[in-house]
Amino acid sequence: MPLDDLLETIETLQGRIRDHGSLLGQNEIRTRYALIDPLLRALGWDVANPQEVVPEQDASGGRADYALLKNGQPEVMVEAKKLGRSVGDGLDQAIAYCVGKGTPYFCVTDGDTWEVYETFRRVPTGEKVITQFKITRDDPAEICLKALALWHPSVANGQVRVGLTPVVDAADALVAAAGDSAVVHTAEEPMPGWQCPDCDEVYPSQDTRRIARHRQEHTLRPAGESPATPRVASEGTGWVTLTELQAKPYAKPRELLFPSGEQVGATSWTELAVQLTQWLVDRGRLSSESGPIQHGKRYLLAKEPVHPNGNEFINARRVGPLWLNSNYSASDHVRNARRIVTHAGIDPADFKVRLAD
Repeated sequence: MPLDDLLETIETLQGRIRDHGSLLGQNEIRTRYALIDPLLRALGWDVANPQEVVPEQDASGGRADYALLKNGQPEVMVEAKKLGRSVGDGLDQAIAYCVGKGTPYFCVTDGDTWEVYETFRRVPTGEKVITQFKITRDDPAEICLKALALWHPSVANGQVRVGLTPVVDAADALVAAAGDSAVVHTAEEPMPGWQCPDCDEVYPSQDTRRIARHRQEHTLRPAGESPATPRVASEGTGWVTLTELQAKPYAKPRELLFPSGEQVGATSWTELAVQLTQWLVDRGRLSSESGPIQHGKRYLLAKEPVHPNGNEFINARRVGPLWLNSNYSASDHVRNARRIVTHAGIDPADFKVRLAD
């Protein structure tokens, strides 16, 4: 699945919703045919192949609109709504389907808004979210990275994560899952680099986050100009420094502003911690050689998802070469974010967060 193909599909869907939204929103069938099926296909799913995708999957108390399969069993249930209908209306139904079938992930979408959740994570439903994006609102490059959570080889190998290159133990497994669309490299082979055709800058090919960001800068700028200066929030726009931030009940973050001026979406406290840690890893502030970050008897961040007492992390997120312990409350996530930033030698006041309305 070349990133360019996915990016082109997303841009096509943006125009389709803009030009034909009122028509596509009249019923669920039109939404599925014109919006949901194309994105699933761009993510490597053959929606006409029942060995990969089962439409109208029997589930507890009803039928899921799609089941994305792993080894012949539902790995992700997809609940579709007609364009413009709140995806929140399908959450309880999707959870019930997944619990009844033992399906680990579910997605709810109206073809514009997409939300992917982890079914059995022991947190409130709002914090089960793995990724969420809106086709007509978010930047196409950012959508590409978030949508990779549903990429066929990722799902087939249990790697439902945002913007990460799927990691598998056996190269043959990925070839079988991805067909001719995947280029597989074994652990012994060096990963090739991606070189920008405009400025010749090179990134590791697995670093999809930085590649997409770099491509975005060159795509958005007029010809002949230098890459665009990252957006910097002006004063009085609702930003709060990480030092001052408090996770109040029912409050959620919306965006994260880095010291470099880069601005990314972060719509849950877990995602905020992941994005912040990823930024530190990308800039060499954190690495496998940095040593674990510990608070009390537990690790916040370590090379392996195992605490000092030998217990595994209950909820772990892979961030580059490190594992982030995400089994925390909202307020603890904020405090831990400050600890991680301080460990990396940066003042938490240099990071800003804007809360959702």
